[in-house]
Amino acid sequence: TFIYAGKPSAQYKKFGTEARIQINDAFVAIDDIQPAIYQAINELREELKDKIVVGLKVDKETNSGLVSDIKQELREANALKVMYVTNVKKQQ
Repeated sequence: TFIYAGKPSAQYKKFGTEARIQINDAFVAIDDIQPAIYQAINELREELKDKIVVGLKVDKETNSGLVSDIKQELREANALKVMYVTNVKKQQ
């Protein structure tokens, strides 16, 4: 499962310019995170259910409060393995 938090890209400006949460290409509210995680866990094979890793990518302009809220929802869903994804620019 992959979560992105940040401003929508140009093609999604119709959804506004404020930071939004996106799970697997769908915009969601903070309260939708736990159900989405539970659904992702239920779709896994039994032996993988306790090994779920959530990818979290956050735009650098995103408020840290939103990130804290996301992490709290993940904790409450017992999705404790989080992989932080970043963009690294190549040095020239």
